[in-house]
Formats: sequence, structure tokens, C-alpha cells
Amino acid sequence: MDESEAPEPEAPRTAHCLWCGADRPVDVDVCPTCRHAWIDATIDEARVGKLESLATPAPVIRRSLRWWQRKWLPLAIAGLVAVIYGVVFWVMWDDTQIEAVPAATTPAPTTPVDTPTSSAPIGSSAEPSTTTTSTTTTTTTTTTTTTTTTTLPPVPEVPPAVDVADLTLGAFALGPLRFGASSTAAAGRLVATFGQPQERFPVGENWGLCPTDTGRVLRWGHLRAIFRDDPEGEALVGYRLADDPTATDFGETLLLRSLSGLALGDSQERLEQLYANVMTDTLDDGSSIFLVLRSSDQRTLLWGTLSSGAEPVVTGINSPRPCDGGPFAP
Repeated sequence: MDESEAPEPEAPRTAHCLWCGADRPVDVDVCPTCRHAWIDATIDEARVGKLESLATPAPVIRRSLRWWQRKWLPLAIAGLVAVIYGVVFWVMWDDTQIEAVPAATTPAPTTPVDTPTSSAPIGSSAEPSTTTTSTTTTTTTTTTTTTTTTTLPPVPEVPPAVDVADLTLGAFALGPLRFGASSTAAAGRLVATFGQPQERFPVGENWGLCPTDTGRVLRWGHLRAIFRDDPEGEALVGYRLADDPTATDFGETLLLRSLSGLALGDSQERLEQLYANVMTDTLDDGSSIFLVLRSSDQRTLLWGTLSSGAEPVVTGINSPRPCDGGPFAP
């Protein structure tokens, strides 16, 4: 037979490695690429080509973070957490600024003229007058008067409103609003009940606070709620209900009654019918007051003012003084 007609030598048969997928000779026991042996078929089966139908497993791709990603990723997470905490702190701090008053514009240098403040006696329902400062600049031909007005922000409302019938006058609370409650809760509930107060003004000892205390009063018609500045924040500490002829709005405040039913306009006779231990007295200014005392220890539970005349009537109902529970020890 001619050498040109001699059959070409048969190429060695290969199969896919079951471990790494590489082509490997079928007549060797160990893959020259990954050094694994056949496992799912015998060498004889591999040699006859039965492994050629097995699918080559997809290579597993593993990616690792670059050095700069590993370094800066924790810092980025820490920065994001700091920003979130900063926003939460700013929102919470901003909500506490209930009575922030914008700074008034400073007028041109002038000569101030002060009107002195008068303090109402303890048994009087009259409110303290505030100090008014007016400035006058005089030239040879003109006179200019400047008045500075400060507008306070509204008191935030805290629902739900309180039914007027439930807003009873007690020795330790105004309806469901107990003394010591924060002004945010107590004043907010009163705003939900009556709307924004007619008047807000600072008070001190003349409204029953201790000499070192400061506070303010919020007024709705005939009702005045007393708040004191405490270390934990402003707190409700008392009330005064007065028959005030200048209170043209908030007429529903005239409907407020004590727990036993005493109301403005009731006679002294009804007062003594409702309470077994009542004491009356006349102050130095000639005004008359009454005290409802607890029988066990003579502590003041309520006190108020009486009109003059042959048949006195109740013109004011007040809680005990925040400082000492007075107005005075009998």
C-alpha cells in the first residue's frame, strides 16, 4: 500500500473535566489542569466518549472590593448616620421653641420714660399693669414718638379638646389637667378647647409664685391659667376665674364650676351650703375673700373674692397659691 494512502494516526480523544470544564485526554486518570480525577464515570466510559455530553460548569466569578472601597465604605456609612442624627436633633430642638420672640429693632437713641408697674393685692382679681416704655425725640420744630410692638407666636394646639363641663375647678387640677403638667400639654389642650389665648403676660409673686419664681399667665376670657418656669420646663401650677366685665369673648368660661358646683355669681349662702368649712376675711384694701378649708388640717382647697354689700356674691374662684398653698394660713 502506498504511503500516501496510509491512514492518518487517530487523534487522542478528549472529554470535559467535571471539575474545571477544561478539555482533558480521556486516557489519563488525573486532569492536567485542575489535578482532579474522574468521579461520575469510569475511565473506560470516558474513553468511548460518554463524557462529551456533560455540560461544562459555568466558571464562578468572584469580585473583591478594591482597596479604596474597603477604606472609604465605613467612613461613608458613619457620615450618613451622623447626618440622619443631626436632622432628627434639629427637628426636635426646633419643636421646643414654643415662645421664641423675635428680637425687636433697636430704635434711634432717645430718652426713655417708664411707667411703674403696680401689683394687684392677693385677693384682687385685677391684673398687674405692664411697664410701657415710650421714647420721644424733640427738635426745634417736630416731635416723634416711637412704639415697639412684639408679636408672640401662637401656642401649639394639643387635641383633644376638653368638654367645658369636665373642666372643673379643683385644689390640685383644672379638670383633667393636673398641676405640674407641662405647659405644652396643658396650654395645648386649653387652646384645643377655647382657641388661642386673648392675653399672655409675665407674673411672679403677685400671682402666688414664690419670690424667686418666674412664670406667665394665659388668659381666655374669665379664666387665667398660671404657668411657672421649672427646671424641667414650664408647668401648669394654678388658675384664677374672675368675673371680669372687660372679658367680652370666651363666654363659655363663665360656665366653669368647682367640683362641688360653685360658680361665679353664686351667693355667699350657697357657698356655705356647698362647703362645710368656709372662712371669710377682709383684706387691707377693703376687699372680701373666702377660703374653703380642709377639715383635717385646715389646708386651703379653694379661695376667692366676694362682692361688697348686704348680700355678697362670688366674684372669683382661685386655686391655692403655687408657692405655699395659701393665700395664708388661718
